[in-house]
Amino acid sequence: MKKNLYENQYASFWIQDDWLLCIKYKKELEITLDVAIDCTKIRMDVSENTLMPMFTDGRNIKSIQKEAREYLGKQGTKFVKAGAFLIQSPFERMIGNVFVKINRPQVPTEFFTNENEALKWLEKYK
Repeated sequence: MKKNLYENQYASFWIQDDWLLCIKYKKELEITLDVAIDCTKIRMDVSENTLMPMFTDGRNIKSIQKEAREYLGKQGTKFVKAGAFLIQSPFERMIGNVFVKINRPQVPTEFFTNENEALKWLEKYK
């Protein structure tokens, strides 16, 4: 069951089954620092500043600016227990792993090409 559904020009945000914060980004999105700050604020509002796992469908992201990556790696993980990112290809997984090594998110972070595998991984952080 979805609750606290919120949508803006960048993404849809909701809580799934009372334990999982979900984000689905819109097509061809270029994430700037301003977009990252705005989405983080909305994410925290939707989760009511409650610590929980986060599932992000990032398949529509076109690019992420360096400043946005740095912000998301640090401040963007507030109230997140763990983050699973749905991506399209092994190449994107490689890019994601580079992001993790460089920006060192404050929480466990993994990249998946299969949604069910991502959700299964997040269950251990309920």
